[in-house]
Amino acid sequence: MGTFQVAIADPVNCYSVNISAHPNYPPFHWKEKDTIVGASIDISQKIFERLGVEVSVSYEGPWKRVLMSAKQGKIDFIPALKKTSDRQEYFLFTHNEFSINPVAIFVRKGETKVPASLEDLVGLFGSINAGDKHGDKIDSFVLKQPNMQFIHGLAQNFEMLKLGRTDYFITGFYTGYDYLKSNELSEHFKMAFKINGLKVHNGFALHYAKECNAIIKEFDKQLSLLKQKGEIEQSINDYNELWLGKYKEH
Repeated sequence: MGTFQVAIADPVNCYSVNISAHPNYPPFHWKEKDTIVGASIDISQKIFERLGVEVSVSYEGPWKRVLMSAKQGKIDFIPALKKTSDRQEYFLFTHNEFSINPVAIFVRKGETKVPASLEDLVGLFGSINAGDKHGDKIDSFVLKQPNMQFIHGLAQNFEMLKLGRTDYFITGFYTGYDYLKSNELSEHFKMAFKINGLKVHNGFALHYAKECNAIIKEFDKQLSLLKQKGEIEQSINDYNELWLGKYKEH
């Protein structure tokens, strides 16, 4: 992909961007050594390169710290995150979504009664990865559950479920599936049901968005073009295979 300048000149400081993402959300993004890699990073870097924007990718720590870094102006851009009403207070989201990211509800295998809807989860003990958002419908449901636990990390959430301290775990379908497969834990858990149609967008921090409107508009156009060409889906598939092949724990 070649580089070119956008038609409308933005201020010079718009032509460098600091990006980060969730450190444990494959195949979209995950921590590798001291940086973040994944399909969302791959696609974002390609687009910024076409726009002549220099990219710096950094690992900022846990997900809550990444979001706080964007609020504080340390991070300019976060790819592939859920667009929620509270996040729109400090992010300008791209019009085009990055991808569809279904949400899955995982339970222990062997349970006699398997929930089939959010309504079936009422009264049960659940967990969600601390800091995760899955769209207003699911987030609203989560906040109304008195027995919901907010636990850091996929490993800890699945461990609590395995020990019987929770009855279900809500997480992204790809993320949960990849974690179970790569760690050979599929015999202990199953997906009770999946909620489709949920999208992840790219978010520009407001401090960047206020000055860099032309770049953001062009970024959105390029995102749409890559989506139409199937490059985003291909990147997700490629990084999914990379994660499953390279990060298998024994």
